[in-house]
Amino acid sequence: MLKASGTDCHVEVLGGVGNLVAEEIGKHTGKETRSMVLGHLQRGGNPTTFDRLVGTRFGTAAVRLISEGKFGRMVCLKPPNIGSVPWKKRLPS
Repeated sequence: MLKASGTDCHVEVLGGVGNLVAEEIGKHTGKETRSMVLGHLQRGGNPTTFDRLVGTRFGTAAVRLISEGKFGRMVCLKPPNIGSVPWKKRLPS
């Protein structure tokens, strides 16, 4: 959240938004939802700037797919773009 007062400007860092988003998705879909900090799980360390930016872009792309009714797809990185592929294309039977 960006706050400005006069000529001073500072950024307030907020955390836990993933949990709030998961709760809202659960309320609207009736499905169990969970949030996870993927960088921590995969790398075992603090998230890098790349982790944070890709995570944000993945989340945005996932919400866009839902809003467009494109279910059965997963978000993927197709450098330098974020894209999507059908689940069946990527998951073994």
